[in-house]
Formats: sequence, C-alpha cells, structure tokens
Amino acid sequence: MKTLVIYYSLSGNTQKVAEAIANTLKADINRLEDRHSRTGPIGYVAYNISSIVFSTWKNSLC
Repeated sequence: MKTLVIYYSLSGNTQKVAEAIANTLKADINRLEDRHSRTGPIGYVAYNISSIVFSTWKNSLC
C-alpha cells in the first residue's frame, strides 16, 4: 500500500514536518496550493479571517 502525505504550509514550518514524515514513511508527498496569495501583511490578515469564519461556520453545524 502506498502512503501519501498531503500538506498546506503558509510559512514553511508545516512543509518541514511533512517532509520529515514522508521521508520516515518513504511516502509520496504533495503540497496543497492556495488559489489566493496569502503572503505579506494583507495575506496574513485574510488567512486569519478566513480561518475564523470557517471555524465558526464549522462549529455552527455541530
């Protein structure tokens, strides 16, 4: 059975962890790409707002 590590990394920290996991498991690795730029101060704020909105929406379904 093949293993695939899929990750999304805004700052690069998650990428390092995902690469370490993939190397340990001898797994394939795939990065999720965002449709919108999340770089710079405006991108950082937009990322946090979308995270809050999504978590609020997700919690309202429970």
